[in-house]
Amino acid sequence: LRESIGRLEGPACSSDALATIFQGSLLTQRFSDRRAFLQEVGDGLVALESNFGVLLVLLSILVSRGIESVQEDRDDPSQPLVTSPFGHASQEIVNLFLSGRAATNVFDGDMDMGQDYKLKGIASRSQVGFLTLLESLNYMKVGSHLKEPEYPVWVLGSESHYTVLFSLDKAVQDESKRAKREKEVRRIFDAYDNSGGGGFIDQQSFGEVLTKARCALSLDDQALANQDLVTWHELWASVVRSEFGSDPAHPGEEKNKRLDMYHVNGYAKGEGSQPTQKAVAVTLLEDLEAAAQGAQGMDDPMGAMGAAAITSAMDLGGNPTDHIQQPRAQWCPLVDCIRTRWKEAEVHWHGEAPSIV
Repeated sequence: LRESIGRLEGPACSSDALATIFQGSLLTQRFSDRRAFLQEVGDGLVALESNFGVLLVLLSILVSRGIESVQEDRDDPSQPLVTSPFGHASQEIVNLFLSGRAATNVFDGDMDMGQDYKLKGIASRSQVGFLTLLESLNYMKVGSHLKEPEYPVWVLGSESHYTVLFSLDKAVQDESKRAKREKEVRRIFDAYDNSGGGGFIDQQSFGEVLTKARCALSLDDQALANQDLVTWHELWASVVRSEFGSDPAHPGEEKNKRLDMYHVNGYAKGEGSQPTQKAVAVTLLEDLEAAAQGAQGMDDPMGAMGAAAITSAMDLGGNPTDHIQQPRAQWCPLVDCIRTRWKEAEVHWHGEAPSIV
């Protein structure tokens, strides 16, 4: 336990100060039975809701994983787990809570950098996911293991705070045939993209991608085969025209799918304010023009707000109220975060915009 406290050492966290605070007052219990562990957690909620509750949970998970294992999980074990200057949790702590390993990065698996050095990412699909506003700003890219968790619950990261997005319906994770096809083709495309994430491949690679992805160019797109470079957007647009035609929604599937979700911000802003829970309606646009507008909104959120939509208002309990007309999709930073998972999303809510800070 003392070693766990020491691993938090840094400009934002003094292990000596923590040791002084907790000296003689910490009790460590170990469990081999899951039910007994959950019972103890339930009985000890009062302690976990105290001023030091978050720190107690962090120390518990560090000891459970084991300090040696935590250090092996990380890219640079010499760095503190609590970051300066405000004492924020590092991404390693977030990943430890979500995936059970203190990996430094959020992409899937490990990235081989050569010379026996690897950057460590998320090894497998997590039960609870993670999305971040930083991805919409091109600072990082979250892999599918965190974007598509087992349960429809996501921790949302902003520049300074964490909030939660969730749904009561596991079907929000279901994908249309077009979305599945896009993921399949993109995976093959990325394997040949040597531009460092630039999103283009050369002529030879283009032919191999077409073969592996079983793509057939339409007559209108034959010229792509003669280009020196082909971008992802050009390839995918060609696949959509060839395989989905003018109406990309597959017969039997909803053209515009609606997801009923909730956003929770546990941070009370200002004296007398309370944590907030807000219902948000997410509409996934399947037609090409509207989807393109949604994607453009990630770069120009105030300038491309999609088509009119009729949505059902929901109270905080999730109960439908009156249908209302929403002439334009709404925007706030939460929308950019949601679009890192569903790029074709339009989002609607009632009243004040949900806050992720």
